[in-house]
Amino acid sequence: MASALADYLRNGLARYRALVCIAGEAPEAPPQDRMLITIAPSGPRELRLVLFLPGQDTLRLDLIDLGIYRLLGSGLPMDGGGLRLIPIPAFSHLQAEGSVLRKDVVYRIAPLGAFADDDEAMGG
Repeated sequence: MASALADYLRNGLARYRALVCIAGEAPEAPPQDRMLITIAPSGPRELRLVLFLPGQDTLRLDLIDLGIYRLLGSGLPMDGGGLRLIPIPAFSHLQAEGSVLRKDVVYRIAPLGAFADDDEAMGG
């Protein structure tokens, strides 16, 4: 699942030169010239995306997060049927790490036609 999401985001964000990879394959230090997005499982039905953006532009990082949410809005295409990824705002946080901003966002995975739980909301 994480690999499929990494491929999907890599293609969808190609024009922004984003480096999208599985967390274990990420460089030790985020690049200083482009965005880094790492993806890792964080629970049985959850994925954690960590966005690193050079500089201190929190608005730009939030807009990138929103763009990812919109890119996933129609679902993640999978062989067995599409999956919906819903950001969980309670598990999202932003912090500065030296010269980069870091935003962690946890997404709940659900079949495309499933209804959202009460703990899930639009936006991250």
